[in-house]
Amino acid sequence: MLRVVFILIASYQFTISTDFLTAQTNHSASLDFAIHRVYPSLVLTSSELATAKTLIDLNHRFESEWVKEYLSVELTSQHQGKSIKTIGQDINVTAEQKQALGKADVGSPISVKVKYIPDNTLSDNDAKFLEFSIIPEPVISASFPGGEESMSYYLLSKAINTIPSHTFQGYDLAAITFSIDESGEVVNAKIFDQGYGSSPSKTIDSLLLSSIAQMPCWSPAEYHDGTKAKQDFILTVGNMQNCIFNTFNINKNGKPHLDANEK
Repeated sequence: MLRVVFILIASYQFTISTDFLTAQTNHSASLDFAIHRVYPSLVLTSSELATAKTLIDLNHRFESEWVKEYLSVELTSQHQGKSIKTIGQDINVTAEQKQALGKADVGSPISVKVKYIPDNTLSDNDAKFLEFSIIPEPVISASFPGGEESMSYYLLSKAINTIPSHTFQGYDLAAITFSIDESGEVVNAKIFDQGYGSSPSKTIDSLLLSSIAQMPCWSPAEYHDGTKAKQDFILTVGNMQNCIFNTFNINKNGKPHLDANEK
């Protein structure tokens, strides 16, 4: 269970967790805001990779009951910049594949391709393929200078406290995506818009975008050997119950990987 700590400072209540920060002002119309980590579809720590014994350990969404027969399980990793392919024959990770996982270059993606016969009653039951990619998780996540409280104060002073009360109504939600690169700089800051944006105004969007783009340098994410890594984030302001909130991919390994249509 995620531990959440509440700290009351001045007129603001902060909710601090390991994955994101939220804060609520005491304006007549309260306004929630948060910075969340945006995860790749599938991330595993070095220890999770080292102890993986089956495909389910590599991908917890893998539906083994949909497989009647395994034809091959191809795992591709990188070692010293070269592509290494190892082949398994069933749900179990082979000794060779475990060795390849242990030697994989820090931060390099690991791909898995499963060829199988589906477990169904179709007369024409051809082989299917399932592919997924694993991104190794840094041991240290990118962090704002001074920590989460400092980040909250920054956002309050640069943006949140300048937004007039009652600007956000109903399910209004504004979002800014951005990345922290290997040097700790903010890059690729953009207004989140999938053609049906629900921000109350372009002025608010511009204000939030500017506050993110002007952030001071962060401490970048880091692997166990000191290699720095780029990480993605999203600032959300407004109603977190908005339906587009579920499209942000802020839950680690929360995205399905096996499409029911492939069964």
